[in-house]
Amino acid sequence: MIPSHFERLDALLVQHRPWWQFRPFHCRDYPWAVPSLTAWLEQLQDDELWALDADPVALAEALSPWVDSRRVQDLIAQYRGTDSAAACPDERLGQGVPGRKWSQIHAFADSIGGNPGAVLEWCAGKGHLGRLLASRGAVSVCSLEWQSQLCEQGARSAQAAGVAQHFRRADVMRLTPEVFAGADTAVALHACGDLHRQLLTLWAQRPTPSLALAPCCYHLQADDRYTPLSQRGRSSALVLQRGDLSQALQETVTTGARGVRLRNRELHWRMAFDEVQRSLRQCDEYLPLPTIPKLLLSGSFVDFVQWALARKQLAFSCALDLPAFDAQGAERARRVRRMELVAKLFRRPLELWLVLDRACYLLEAGAQVSVTAFCHYGLTPRNLLIQAQTQRSELTVNGDV
Repeated sequence: MIPSHFERLDALLVQHRPWWQFRPFHCRDYPWAVPSLTAWLEQLQDDELWALDADPVALAEALSPWVDSRRVQDLIAQYRGTDSAAACPDERLGQGVPGRKWSQIHAFADSIGGNPGAVLEWCAGKGHLGRLLASRGAVSVCSLEWQSQLCEQGARSAQAAGVAQHFRRADVMRLTPEVFAGADTAVALHACGDLHRQLLTLWAQRPTPSLALAPCCYHLQADDRYTPLSQRGRSSALVLQRGDLSQALQETVTTGARGVRLRNRELHWRMAFDEVQRSLRQCDEYLPLPTIPKLLLSGSFVDFVQWALARKQLAFSCALDLPAFDAQGAERARRVRRMELVAKLFRRPLELWLVLDRACYLLEAGAQVSVTAFCHYGLTPRNLLIQAQTQRSELTVNGDV
């Protein structure tokens, strides 16, 4: 089931690469020579765009004249998750944890089920998940975390809750498979990039009986190019760069009104600066900027341009026609949002491809594997859960990773 699903996703993404594998920020015009699609996007009003952006089914229907969107929807339908009517008890254990995050932790713990035995919590942070599992009857919980401050805070919370949880300060990238000795279940909720890849590769060499992982931040890896974990992934014609991996994470469901305003302004001003720098450098290529301080986005456009020019060691000139560049930036931002609307259709398939690559790797190593949605997509888009079970003697690693 998982391998065949992966292969179908792979074929879809390879076939439809022109629709999603591009950089909207780098494009001054639409990257597709499809006049009817361009005309439809141009006449789309902003309120219509935002409505489609928030409704994947409506978006798929709207794009169906140009894209095989029914096939896209069929491949991701079973992984959106369902609403849970269960309340989140254990409020005392979750003091200081935002409500949405606490709900995610509960949903993850519910998916694991009862009797996890001795738990190893990977990249634990303050150990909220481990604390909840300990309160539910885990024999013990060892929470691995790199930041000593988080370990100390988590240890205090565990002591206050009276649960069998202890913290170990550790750089997981330097650990060996022996870290799993004595553990029955390894868990990781939203461990990032190379950190969860390390968990998978070590687990495949000396597994606990059970593994439960919800991956996140696939782009946080040392290499610019993505190396698939599984043999099936390595056989794919799909070549992914770090920017492609970031696309899978652009789905958000929690941004408030102020966050939306700042995000829109950032896009507008980034595109305006791109027009400025192309003019100054007489070079028609995109020049990336570092992370923009949020405080700067609450200031003036002139201050932003001066900051950006300084970062790129370009001289500010009073002769710059900033109102004209501001208008060009607004038009570029408008076009970028419409390009992203098309690419958005393939973000979930791409994320699922990445998750199933990990699942196939575990299958190839001899584990029994499932991939499910541990909570509704509206609670967190990062709702995909990989679970694996095996006996130590059954697992073999296929190749180096």
